[in-house]
Amino acid sequence: MKTSRSLHSSRAGVSLIEVVLAASLLTLLAKTLVESANSMSLVTSRGSIRALLQVEGQKAVNAVISDLGSSAIRTVDGKDYPYTFDDAEADSEYAAHTHDLPTMEAVTGDSDFGTLREIVFVRTADLDTDGRPDMDTDLNGVPELDGDGDGARSESFADLDGIWVAGENTVDSASGVVWPHTEWSYVLTTRADGINCLQRRMDADPSTDLTIATHVERIQVDTAATCQWTIPLNSVRVQIFFRRHDKRGVLFRYTTQVVVALKNA
Repeated sequence: MKTSRSLHSSRAGVSLIEVVLAASLLTLLAKTLVESANSMSLVTSRGSIRALLQVEGQKAVNAVISDLGSSAIRTVDGKDYPYTFDDAEADSEYAAHTHDLPTMEAVTGDSDFGTLREIVFVRTADLDTDGRPDMDTDLNGVPELDGDGDGARSESFADLDGIWVAGENTVDSASGVVWPHTEWSYVLTTRADGINCLQRRMDADPSTDLTIATHVERIQVDTAATCQWTIPLNSVRVQIFFRRHDKRGVLFRYTTQVVVALKNA
């Protein structure tokens, strides 16, 4: 009987130790899982920010290709385009495009530090919104349009009424391409929440702003002349520098660029 009680007590003690050890192991395992989950969450967060910046960059590039692809090195209404200006200060006849300098964080030595260079440009007309550039094929100073939407272009009143104003457009005397006097620009502005946005602006009017990309630190637009002829003559290079912080304050950067051939090419 004594032997039996002794064995029973011994077994009970071993069971208690096993419970304590198991509890300790479970606590350690739970702590490890929590730390692992936090690490994975951080990695996911950082990966998401990188992906978001890449998406913003691709959207911006697509917009730039569409806009500048219908532009050219051209004199329209007595003004030469494209026109680039630095640090938000446009000169003389382009002075209306001057705007408040955006808030930029980059300092000397940072990869995204440099000149803020924006652009003013013109685009070919599509007054009848049929998706095709408007032309004056017989070079008589009046384009053939499809204002009534019947699929046939002409110089008739029905096709021109309400959309053709001679004083607001220039017809190229050699090619017949119609160039509206509307000025388009890419400008960088800072929103009330402190986020920098790349905007496409019409006729220097902020109320027309269309956001091309957010979290932009800087934009640099170059013609062949402004970049020491390192790009083709009839082209424009647009570099967009993105900068964004995660919730922990970690900084992420992303840069994209595109060289667009103008219609002169």
